[in-house]
Amino acid sequence: MKTLANETNPLTYEHSTVDHSYRTLAEVAALGGKVTRLRIFIEGSMVDVSYLHATLPGGQIVTVETSTLSIRTPFMLKSNLIEWAKEQGVFAKGMGLLDEHNWSVLR
Repeated sequence: MKTLANETNPLTYEHSTVDHSYRTLAEVAALGGKVTRLRIFIEGSMVDVSYLHATLPGGQIVTVETSTLSIRTPFMLKSNLIEWAKEQGVFAKGMGLLDEHNWSVLR
């Protein structure tokens, strides 16, 4: 029998309120935005980023492009996020990317 997925930190706003015009992490940083939602799916050693949202200073929630983000294992999650942010020319910690209270993990 397969167990149902378990999600931590469920979404508190509607996806319909998000601006789905993709921005890079660097663009979000230049606009003064911060990462406010990182949804991760983990199954065994596989990790997939479902989506990444950021909130701009005016309160607008935007989707951040993650096509170049590669997470090799759950154990390398933070180091891979730091590496990806560096590639984009921003600091992962300063952007809120490493703040686990922003993460939603689906297992």
